[in-house]
Amino acid sequence: QHLETFSSPKEWLEQYPTSSHIASRMCFLIQSRYNDLNDKVVVDLGCGACMLSIAAVLCGAKMVKAFDIDLDALQIAQQNIENTDMNDCVDLFQFNLYQ
Repeated sequence: QHLETFSSPKEWLEQYPTSSHIASRMCFLIQSRYNDLNDKVVVDLGCGACMLSIAAVLCGAKMVKAFDIDLDALQIAQQNIENTDMNDCVDLFQFNLYQ
């Protein structure tokens, strides 16, 4: 399924788009090799477009708490969450970890 990513990444926020393919492979490896996602609550700091959050749920995470400082990124993330019907599995928070 196609998910949206940053059209203009903000380098000062270190926004580097993670493709859905890379995110799914990372989470699949974590679950298949270490059995460390199934029924877990995952925290995604700097979630961006929520690629890793969505992949974590697809690989068995019970819930994801996803945080980002950038409201533009969170709007993309919300769209991706809605498009994948994961509103009940991923919670978004706008939060500055530096403060």
